[in-house]
Amino acid sequence: MLSQVLVNGVVIGCIYALIAVGFTMIYNATETVHFAVGESVMIGAYFLLTFWIVWDLPYLVALALTLLSAGAFGYAVYDRMVSRPLMSAGLLPRVVGLMGMAAIMKGLTRIIWGADAYHLPSALSTDPVRIGPIFIVPQEILIVVVTVAIIGLLFLFFQHTKLGTAMRATSQSRRAATLMGVNISVVFAATWVIGTILSAIGGVLLGPLLLVDPDMGELGIKSFTAAVLGGFGSLPGAIVGGILLGVSENLVAGYLRADWQNAATFVLMITVLAIRPTGLFGKPDKARV
Repeated sequence: MLSQVLVNGVVIGCIYALIAVGFTMIYNATETVHFAVGESVMIGAYFLLTFWIVWDLPYLVALALTLLSAGAFGYAVYDRMVSRPLMSAGLLPRVVGLMGMAAIMKGLTRIIWGADAYHLPSALSTDPVRIGPIFIVPQEILIVVVTVAIIGLLFLFFQHTKLGTAMRATSQSRRAATLMGVNISVVFAATWVIGTILSAIGGVLLGPLLLVDPDMGELGIKSFTAAVLGGFGSLPGAIVGGILLGVSENLVAGYLRADWQNAATFVLMITVLAIRPTGLFGKPDKARV
């Protein structure tokens, strides 16, 4: 029982971690708290549903179009329409703008696709695989494999590419990066594109396990909690926080009551922050020069 609960927790924790990584990337580069991240998860699931099920395109073609559409959406809406025009106005206007955009996206989703929930089938077999005492479906294995692969690719991207280095420099000091010749506008755009694609991948992976509906964006609150739990602004912290949150939720659901999951989420966050206010991997905030 315990091993099954832990495995299920790691699976959902990987989704939290993937979304939290994109959330953290956006915050580090643009100093914007992305409160529409849950709606990015939602549009990923709806895009795949449209391209694959409604338009009847081959799965890989539908997946590629989904990720391209999510990236274009991140650039055109989040970067150009909300974040960039409000950059000089301060943090609060950007947060309010993104919260407003989240509400608009949810409303448009109901207008375009309706308020009904849809089942997004898995491209893999639905027959569970038995590994000792653990039963796991191929979709759950895919979630873990994809998450590990993406995190590994992001590490290589940040360490060995010019754009990745520019993004790391911008997260440390925007002014210093500008003086060193970094094009901040390109960094902002790339960050929104990559962050939105990561969230959309979360929606694509999670869609077959849950129903796709306009309210599935509430998952973004859990990912925000994971980012805070791990240490706001820390990419390793976002990963650890997401998995820890997923495991904790499943332990509560498995051994106590399922309707206590949300309460347990915030009890865990408050407990960790009471002991370590910066989160598990966070560092004390320093003034940027």
